Amino acid sequence: MKKLILFLLLTSCNPVEITEYYITDLQVQISPNGEYKIYKYTTGMGAIGDDIQLTKIFEKDEEFDINEGFNINGDIEKWTSNDTLTINRFKNEASQPKDTLTKISFEKFENLVLKIQNHSSINSGIINEYKFENFKIDNNKITFYGIQKILGEDIGSIKSINLGNINYFHNKDSLVSINTSVIYKTMNFKYYNGDGSFSENLPEIGIKELRFIPKKKISILKLKEVKGIFHPLK
Repeated sequence: MKKLILFLLLTSCNPVEITEYYITDLQVQISPNGEYKIYKYTTGMGAIGDDIQLTKIFEKDEEFDINEGFNINGDIEKWTSNDTLTINRFKNEASQPKDTLTKISFEKFENLVLKIQNHSSINSGIINEYKFENFKIDNNKITFYGIQKILGEDIGSIKSINLGNINYFHNKDSLVSINTSVIYKTMNFKYYNGDGSFSENLPEIGIKELRFIPKKKISILKLKEVKGIFHPLK
C-alpha cells in the first residue's frame, strides 16, 4: 500500500520531488588513491514511502548531488587495489534463491574498475559483536587486536579486514563501534511453508554484520582522515 501511495504522489499533477531533505544516514569515503568520493545514503519519505539505500561515486572535485553520480547498484565489499573496487550485487526477488553461485562481471567509472560479484537474492542475516583493545590501518586493511567475542562465532584475538565496506559510529569525540558486513552462503537453509511443514537443505545467501566495540575510550581522530572507510555526515 505504501508503494502505491508513493507512486500516485510521484505521478500526480503535483509530484513530490525527492531532494536531499529526505536523505538519512549520509556517509562518505575517499578512494585510497584520492581520486574519487563515494557517498552512501538512505532516502525515504516517512509513512508514504519505503527507504531506498544508494551508493554513488563522484570524482574528487565534484560536489554531492542526489541527482548526479555513478550509482553502483550494489554494496561495496572491499578495495582490491587502489583503483579496483569489488561490489556485491543481488537479484531483487521475493522468491527463495535457486543457487549460491557467483557470476563475475566488470564495469568502469572513469579510471576506476568495478569488479561485480552477482548473487541471487538474500534470504538470511545475522549479527556478530566483539570487543577489541586497539586497531591499526595499513595496506588497505584494518586489523583489530585483543578481540573478545560478545555474540556470534569466535574469530580469534586478531582479525584483518579489507577497507571499503567499513563504517563507524561515535559519541562526540569517542568511538562507539566499527562495523562491516560479509556474505555467507550455505545449503542448510530451512524454510517454513505455512502448512506446518518445512523445506530443508535449501540455498542460503545471507549478510553477516560484524560490530567491533572498543573496550576503552578511543578517539575518532584515529579514523578521521582515513581513506577507504565511510565517515558519517548526516
